[in-house]
Amino acid sequence: MNKFELLQLMRSSGVWLVDASVSALYRAGERLAQGRTYDAVLRACWDAYVGPAIISCAPSAVVLIGKQVHAAIGEALRHDLGNSVRVEVIKQPNAHMSVSELTAYRQQIFEFCRGLKAGGKWHAVNRK
Repeated sequence: MNKFELLQLMRSSGVWLVDASVSALYRAGERLAQGRTYDAVLRACWDAYVGPAIISCAPSAVVLIGKQVHAAIGEALRHDLGNSVRVEVIKQPNAHMSVSELTAYRQQIFEFCRGLKAGGKWHAVNRK
């Protein structure tokens, strides 16, 4: 299955992938913003556009992809969405992990997705 097919399957299942930043923060694998600047960009994007867009969709769960994304907007996301929305934080797909870690990690993600109520709406938020 190619990426386009996967995205179509995700959308038809009620899964939407939303970037945490409205502009690219990486170019040719190089990070364009670091530290507090990176956090500030993600937080500004959350406050001005991404957050209101996700809130308006009323998801039952949100998956934050990347621990740095979580560090930058996780607290605001939880505050703005409230306690009724389940929030999960997962590592970037290209994170360095051993085979056993990767296997356990994939099982964790599978169990999270399987545990969502049928018909529930959830969004994955990652870096761009």
